[in-house]
Amino acid sequence: DAIRQRLLAILSQLQQRGTGGRRLEGVLIGLPNAGKSSLFNALLNESRVIVSATAGTTRDAISATVESEGLTFQLTDTAGIEELHDDSPRGLAQLMLSERIQRADLLVYCVDASQGVDVEQLHRELNQFKASGKRLLCIGTKADAVQAAQVFQAPTQAAQQSKPSLVWDALVSVHHQDSVVELRSQLARVLGELRASTMAEALQHTAARCSVGIDRA
Repeated sequence: DAIRQRLLAILSQLQQRGTGGRRLEGVLIGLPNAGKSSLFNALLNESRVIVSATAGTTRDAISATVESEGLTFQLTDTAGIEELHDDSPRGLAQLMLSERIQRADLLVYCVDASQGVDVEQLHRELNQFKASGKRLLCIGTKADAVQAAQVFQAPTQAAQQSKPSLVWDALVSVHHQDSVVELRSQLARVLGELRASTMAEALQHTAARCSVGIDRA
């Protein structure tokens, strides 16, 4: 009976292990001047990254810890996506960006909602990242400069069939604190779901393997 209790305790430890204690990571990506750095600072509620209208200001990937909805996760700001493959600082920033995208648990694609958006082009860009199998959120930034009716109006069925519709996972403005708080909570909820599904998958494989040994014991 003592051995049986010990084996049950081992199973309990496995259930708590999950992803090995690694903090899940959300990575902000998007074109230059999409408002990623401003959003990063707002989500942290502090100025960690230099913000400028000049493209290429952010070159390093900057990470920080965020706590929301009872979950602690890593948030990373990255350089704007550019077609650069040289050894310049901006070219090397693109290499770092690719590495961050590969290891990310959640990709947060930021789009300047205050500018005209080519919906079909945006869907093509999003589909490239969705093909990797990673969870992806499309966030409209600078929402204070957008008419609400233009972005919240639900597309008709006919419009959905004719061409892709513009549907944001969230609209946010760094000047509207409520939208920042809601986005922070949304990121935590999505990452929490990812953690739960990852733990469930890991436990399925582990439990199947361990149950044989426990039965034999």
